Parts: sequence; C-alpha cells; structure tokens
Amino acid sequence: MNIEYTYLNGNVIISDEQNRKKQCEYYDNLDNVLVQENLIETMEEIRKELAKESETHKKYTAKYYTPFIFPVSAVMTTIGAPFMLNWLTNTNSFNTTVNTVLGPMSNALAFSITMSTCVLPLAAAIEIRSYMNYKDQRKRENGIFNELNFIENQLKIEKGLLKTLKQEKTRNNEKTEFRTVKVDDSQQLAALQNWLNLYFDLGYNESKYYQYYQQGQLTRKLSKNYNASQIKAIEQHLQESR
Repeated sequence: MNIEYTYLNGNVIISDEQNRKKQCEYYDNLDNVLVQENLIETMEEIRKELAKESETHKKYTAKYYTPFIFPVSAVMTTIGAPFMLNWLTNTNSFNTTVNTVLGPMSNALAFSITMSTCVLPLAAAIEIRSYMNYKDQRKRENGIFNELNFIENQLKIEKGLLKTLKQEKTRNNEKTEFRTVKVDDSQQLAALQNWLNLYFDLGYNESKYYQYYQQGQLTRKLSKNYNASQIKAIEQHLQESR
C-alpha cells in the first residue's frame, strides 16, 4: 500500500507500508493514481478472502436441509423404546417398578409414550434450531457470493480507471517546493466497504427484498438505510437475478 511520497526537483520517492521506496517522475494526478493503486490492492486482498470464505461455505453447507434429529428421535421412542424396555426388564426389580408406575396399560406402549413425551419436544426444538442455523448459513453464503461477484466486476472497472489515470500524465500544476504528502485513501476505502456491506445484506435478505420489490415497496422499506443510487443498484440486481 502506498503511504506517502516526497517531492524533490521534479521527482517523487514513494514509500509503502513496509518502508520500501520507489522513484518516479512527478505528474499532476499522482495522488489519484496512488489512491487508485491502494484501492485495487485492497480489493485484490478482499477478493482472495471472500473466495476462501465462499469455498468453505460450499464445502460445509449442504444445498438442501435434511431433517435428522427429530426423525431419529421419533423412531427411537416409538420403535426402539419397546426393545429398550425389554432389555431393562430383564431384572425383576425394574419390571416391578414399571408395573407399579404404568399400571395395567401395556408396559411397552406406556414406556414408548413416556419416552416420546419427554424426548420429542426437546428433539423438535433442537431440529428447529438446527434448521434456522442452516438457513442462516445459506443466507451468509449468498451474501458472500454477492460480495465476491461485486468486487470481481468492480475490479475490472477500477483497473480500467487506473490505466486511464496513468495515461493522463500532465505537469501543468506542478509545485516545485520540497514536500512530503500522505496518501489519503480513506474516502475510497470507506465507500468500498459500504458497497460490500450492501451486497452482503442484499444476498442475505434477497428473498425478503424481492418481495418488497414485487409489492412496489422496495424504496419505502430500504430508504432508512440506503440512498437512491444504492436502492437503484439493489433493484437492478433483483431484476437481473430472477
């Protein structure tokens, strides 16, 4: 990343975050070029991280949710319970206790009902929580995919802009005094992060936002968090993705 440059006699010495230095001739839009290079470098790093995250989500998040906890619990309490009871009642003391507690009802049936009453509500709660976690992971996966798609497309634009900036090397406004200038890329990097946040949010809530779009309420619903140009980008994405 470019940190600063020092001007001296028509040339500049550029320093990066590792204190490496390089020399080049001064030109009027040097500040813009250095900021643009920082922006692209940051985007390249973010793209690598997003690609890793995307692969991790694809590896560990199934395409469809398969219920497991509740069905297994249901089978165990309805079919497995009688076999468990048969094994437990091999001892006379336990058999006597079961008869005392459950009364004249069939021991196996009563034991199955008792186990179901105790186990199935807990299993259902765990299954619901597991499904909600699955949905959250799928939404996050879609959000990361949107971020990655955005930054890959935007990188092409930013690289094209950098090429144009480097072709416009004029020296009409050169100030010849010795000076050291900090490279201020904070505004560009903040704008980049805002767009990344937007596209993650859009991917995470895409189904909900598409319903808003169909109902003609997208602008009203999102105007508190996004400006007109951002909402337009969201609308365009929803149109193209369906």
